[in-house]
Amino acid sequence: MEKSEDLSTNDWKQAQSAVFKEYEDFIKRVQENGVDYAIQHARRLINYQKLVTEWQHKTNILMDDLSNNPVALSVFKDLEKGNESHVLSRAYEIMKKWPEFNPEPLTVWLELIEDSDDE
Repeated sequence: MEKSEDLSTNDWKQAQSAVFKEYEDFIKRVQENGVDYAIQHARRLINYQKLVTEWQHKTNILMDDLSNNPVALSVFKDLEKGNESHVLSRAYEIMKKWPEFNPEPLTVWLELIEDSDDE
């Protein structure tokens, strides 16, 4: 993977699109599998919503906010392997270990920096 400073605006836009697709695919799975599935995966859904909120910013803000975040940057490794993002599911695996912690979207990504060192 390239260093974050070597990534172009277009690289970030491609990553942003891939993250949105990962989120949309999860939402589609929730809709297709019904209420019981939605209830079973409610915490994942809420966390995905928080995670994707940060990716909804304009590209320059996104780059400023996440360029030093190894979990966020791992999306570029995903894209090197194919055109799919797995960053939301990877972040969720870290987040589900957190107790009743309900941070704001950017705080989530800051917390992931700390916890990614443990992975």
